[in-house]
Amino acid sequence: MIVVRLMGGLGNQMFQVAWGLRLAQHHRTRLYLDTSFLLDRTPQPDPTFVYRGYDLDVFEHSFRHRVPLTLARALARLRKKRVHDWMFRWASRGLRHIRERRVGLHPELLRELPNNCILDGYWQSIHYFAPIEGELKASYFRFRLPMSSEALQLQEEISSVQSICINVRRTDFLTNSFHGAMGGDYFQEGVERLGATVSDPRIYIFSDDVEWCRDNLKFDHPTTVVDHTYQGFKFSTYLRLMASCRHFVIPNSTFAWWAAWLGNHPEKRVIAPRFWFNPEREADFYGAKDFDREGRNLVPAEWERL
Repeated sequence: MIVVRLMGGLGNQMFQVAWGLRLAQHHRTRLYLDTSFLLDRTPQPDPTFVYRGYDLDVFEHSFRHRVPLTLARALARLRKKRVHDWMFRWASRGLRHIRERRVGLHPELLRELPNNCILDGYWQSIHYFAPIEGELKASYFRFRLPMSSEALQLQEEISSVQSICINVRRTDFLTNSFHGAMGGDYFQEGVERLGATVSDPRIYIFSDDVEWCRDNLKFDHPTTVVDHTYQGFKFSTYLRLMASCRHFVIPNSTFAWWAAWLGNHPEKRVIAPRFWFNPEREADFYGAKDFDREGRNLVPAEWERL
């Protein structure tokens, strides 16, 4: 049995479940999800902490849960820490607890490929799920709900031009010193680099701060700011529209990472930040000395760094 302890938003949950699926497939066993941390609404000591919800239901695949999701959500409404501790103990009962000690790749786990364990971490490396990339795209990460007619029309437009997806992550990243928000200069330089070789590009901007983008991002190419009327169920339509673009300039966001990864145009180019995590931060929250600020095992080698 493989159990994945979920945390973070949709992009993070996709990384976590991808590693769990790879292990479950390798050992021919079942994968279960633990939502005890994800649904915990008890007060957190960090005032910048962002509470998340279960987002993997945007996909067709029905994942199994150690504590049924309806029950876990009902228990979460009690806002009792001991309840979430009990759910985690139940989810991990009889299993080896494998905790990610630092952000980045743990190569020893790839050699071991552990079984009968609960995975507790973010697992943000393409190496964890490389053997099942095709199945993730073709099966596990197929979207469940149809898009609106307006979104389908926009998707058709995006697919018919030399579209460049610009994703701008702000809101919580403005106060998150671990990541930090990318400034406007980064996106300008990214578009200039792509524009040097991409003929007649058209820019499509997706963001959690649409008004800031309208006021601050100006490009020398036709530009469409895609507002949140296209977000869809848990922003799944937004993700699908982003993935429909031919090229990408992404920030240090796992949501944008998955959009670029899911994009399947044969001439795809992806611009990603030189530093995935804030290089000015002295120590990461795991306290590891070999902290991978650049995300070398996160960003595919064929993507370009800026």
